[in-house]
Amino acid sequence: MKVTRQDRVNVGDVSTEGRLRLDALFNIFQEMAVLHTHEVGFEIKDLLESGKTWVLNKVMVQISKMPKLEDTIDVFTWSRKIYRFKGLRDYEILSQGQSIIRAASLWVYFDFEKGRPLRVPETFEEKYGSLNEQATGVDIETVRFQTITRPDLSLPIATRISDYDINGHANNAVILQYIETGISRLLTESGNIT
Repeated sequence: MKVTRQDRVNVGDVSTEGRLRLDALFNIFQEMAVLHTHEVGFEIKDLLESGKTWVLNKVMVQISKMPKLEDTIDVFTWSRKIYRFKGLRDYEILSQGQSIIRAASLWVYFDFEKGRPLRVPETFEEKYGSLNEQATGVDIETVRFQTITRPDLSLPIATRISDYDINGHANNAVILQYIETGISRLLTESGNIT
């Protein structure tokens, strides 16, 4: 089952160049996962009250073009597979009928009381369904990220209360803001941008 929503890129979602920011893109992904959860009959508050919820583990995004201010976009998400303690979720964003962003993500069903992943109840796959359609052509489960032993840049960032999500972590979209801030600082200090 694909879940879809039409959206518009608003002023609060764009960079100084008028393009959708990465953190705003990740907020769209997050809200689509929540929309799918609601559409299959689960409420986020009920999951949280049970001490269990989905936590984003990793994501791979392919961007051919970033939408701009006031662009109308069609956003799609679907569950590709749910098994053991994992859920695979893909996304696609279209602008004027053209696919411009595709993403694959791996989510972990997590028990906060025990502090570890938990087997997903069998009823979840029945409710979410699974669509064997890969958005990116990348097997997100086998993607390995490079370990950084010595960063090129260190930038202290004071977190704000608003940086934390309902799970009590720095939200994944906020982490992208930290990364964008660091990259911008690095480029500015190296003289590549002013």
